[in-house]
Amino acid sequence: MVWHAAAVHRDVHELQKLLKQEPLNNRLIVDAIGVITSSWKEHYAKPCPEDLVKLMSDVEDLVGLFERQLRYESVCTDASRDLKIFADDNAEYCERKAKEARTVAVAYPQLVKRNEEMIVNHPITIDSLSQKVTELENRRDNAKINIEAAKMQKEAEASAPPSVRPKSFEETILPIPSMLANTFL
Repeated sequence: MVWHAAAVHRDVHELQKLLKQEPLNNRLIVDAIGVITSSWKEHYAKPCPEDLVKLMSDVEDLVGLFERQLRYESVCTDASRDLKIFADDNAEYCERKAKEARTVAVAYPQLVKRNEEMIVNHPITIDSLSQKVTELENRRDNAKINIEAAKMQKEAEASAPPSVRPKSFEETILPIPSMLANTFL
């Protein structure tokens, strides 16, 4: 087929309309350029005129720009989605932390009051504990003294001579009449 400038002019005019639309549809532009350039390559005989080769080169450069734009849009869309997910998660996290902070804020005055009472009552508590410690130390000392006394008594009993068992009343009184009888006889 012979190169026809009017067909190229029409294709460029259609491409120009796509490029002027607001907002730009990058995917549609890339697809349209792909169709146009493949049509030019297919329908025009080789060797193509230099101005058509230059136009095709420029349009393919334009495709490269729009494809990069599409990749950036894709990355931005993914990032936006991820940020939305993060923001939602972060909002839940922030709400949870805010709720915890409100709970702590309610409990804080009570905690301060309890700490103040502990500080005020601290000397009383210390005195009470000191008295209990002193009482326990006294009991310990008394127990040591009692243990030492028991040891000394046991040692004294062990070293003392065996004690003579006192005789009962019968043993003491009954032999007297027989002794008297023996002496008078």
